[in-house]
Amino acid sequence: MNQPIPTILLLAGIALLISAMIPTLQWISCTHHGGGIACSPLAGDARDTWAGVSTVLLGIAYQPRGGQR
Repeated sequence: MNQPIPTILLLAGIALLISAMIPTLQWISCTHHGGGIACSPLAGDARDTWAGVSTVLLGIAYQPRGGQR
């Protein structure tokens, strides 16, 4: 049976996505102002943040078979 997602888990997911959007928007803003190579650190921050978000969300989504639920 599928159980509904607990509210706290949903809020944590939203917070993760917001935390990833901040460096992404900074990088986009930099590229629109002709930043060139100066935008590379911001791109790296955005990439690293999204990698962390995806890792956490995959960990939350994983449910081992035969384990506790």
